[in-house]
Amino acid sequence: MSFIISYSKLNMFTAIVTNIMKKKITYLLFFLLFFNCNLYAQLIPNFHNIEFDIYRNGDLVGYHKVSFFEKDNNTKEIISDLAFQVKILGIEAYNYKSYAIEIYQNDKLISFKSDTNDDGDNDHCYIKLLSNDYYDFDGSTEGKVYKYTSNKKFTLGTWWDANIIKNTNIIGAQSCRQFNSQVTYLSDENITVNQKSYKVKNYNVLDNGLDVNVGYNEAENLWVGMNFKLKGDWAYKLKTLN
Repeated sequence: MSFIISYSKLNMFTAIVTNIMKKKITYLLFFLLFFNCNLYAQLIPNFHNIEFDIYRNGDLVGYHKVSFFEKDNNTKEIISDLAFQVKILGIEAYNYKSYAIEIYQNDKLISFKSDTNDDGDNDHCYIKLLSNDYYDFDGSTEGKVYKYTSNKKFTLGTWWDANIIKNTNIIGAQSCRQFNSQVTYLSDENITVNQKSYKVKNYNVLDNGLDVNVGYNEAENLWVGMNFKLKGDWAYKLKTLN
């Protein structure tokens, strides 16, 4: 007995799977791919790059890079660059790219801008400090608009340090949507990357069915690993920390 899939049926199958994956992955990405940096972040000037390879079911599908830059007037800039592509039976089923810039002065967030191509949909989140600690938020995703002003302390979703465990008021960096999450300490472990050892603290982040494990190195509280299940087994494997 032979197993043959016609091109039209394959397109239909790919479209159905893509639609399911897109809805679920988009929701997770609000937390997973952009989820950190506190309103008054303690920036780490001794580190300049964090880079991950992203794997799905053991296959390399993309990357996530975070770069740190010292500027004039005690200003710091953090750039997050992320891209991955999922294929089903060799055909592209999902494509995601995002680029974000955080700007701090005296370790306080001054502005944030992210632009995302979520499999053809264009999302954004723009945040700007006004006065008296009020921030202006302007974002959108899936036809929904998130525009508001607030002085409530928040955590912005870019994942790069461990401040996610200190504040449950989360601003999804893909759309400026507000979330709440529960963070649970899991365990300590030691990892070795590029012949350098790190002591790591692992946490679980849970929200409305999301179940993500994330690790931070003990010395600087910087992001060093992540794994979760969503239509497959996903893993962030540290490539560079310098």
